[in-house]
Amino acid sequence: MLLLRENPKGLDVLIQKLQTKLYSYFKSESIKGYGRVYLNEKNGREVPQYYAENGEYKDVLFDDRLTGSFFFLEDGLTKKSSSRLTTPVSLIILLNLDDLTPDFKGRNDEEVKTDIYAIIEQCKYFDLTQIIKGKDVLKQFKVSKNEIHPHCYLRFNGTMKYQGIY
Repeated sequence: MLLLRENPKGLDVLIQKLQTKLYSYFKSESIKGYGRVYLNEKNGREVPQYYAENGEYKDVLFDDRLTGSFFFLEDGLTKKSSSRLTTPVSLIILLNLDDLTPDFKGRNDEEVKTDIYAIIEQCKYFDLTQIIKGKDVLKQFKVSKNEIHPHCYLRFNGTMKYQGIY
């Protein structure tokens, strides 16, 4: 399920472009593709949540009924240079590789990482600076969940450059 914002503006326009490309790559209706999510406090820790509606937020981490999910986090600090804005953004992807590619024999985490990297490289507005794989992807959320097969956790950190208004 692809969860798109209605009438996105600014940073959300670019996130939604990449969100749509990634969802097309996964080719699975059992993937939840979120756009920009928010870090909210819950039970004494920061939890990534998307805004559902009517003031309600929903968690985006770990739904075992799904093949996977992905979401975007912004750093919160946007810088301006000339007529462009630059915002640090992370793309976080949580997958069940067996469900995603059932015909593949073995662990294809590197193949998936390489495919996603190629998609990001096509997006001239996303300047990729770092890729994190494994349990460190979740460190920010104080979650200690090992990346044992069939699970795969990926985080792509970078900056998005955009005009202030679209």
